Amino acid sequence: MNKSLTTEPDSLPLVVLIEDDPDHAELMRRSLVKADIDIDLLHLNDGKKALDYFLSINEETALPNLILLDLSLPKLDGWQVLVRLKKSACAAVPVVVLTSSSNPDDIARATQMHANSYIAKPARLQGYIDLAQALCSYWLGWNKLAPGILK
Repeated sequence: MNKSLTTEPDSLPLVVLIEDDPDHAELMRRSLVKADIDIDLLHLNDGKKALDYFLSINEETALPNLILLDLSLPKLDGWQVLVRLKKSACAAVPVVVLTSSSNPDDIARATQMHANSYIAKPARLQGYIDLAQALCSYWLGWNKLAPGILK
């Protein structure tokens, strides 16, 4: 992954992928490589591990730049993780729901719960590559947050 999407030369953007399906997680990892995106990717495979990670963040810890959240997770589902994220120190971090469901009720619920975006998982590898490029280009490049929001 070579294209850096950060303004800080010493650090790469941190993207947290919360995904329990190892095949989907690997598809996203491969897609980021094929899209030539230079990031640090942290993969957490259940809701409890994700919540533990986010609750461990303190003033000395840099926040992630982007969170990709599946809804169907073991231990704590994605809905529970989203609610707690939006009430934590990570509340300003963009959260993209990346899930298999295209159910309009799920989309409406995610919006009401302050997810920043809702995307149904692509069916093919090329769809994941296109998605990885678009997500990183927008959320880590074009999108602007108020100064100091993410340390």
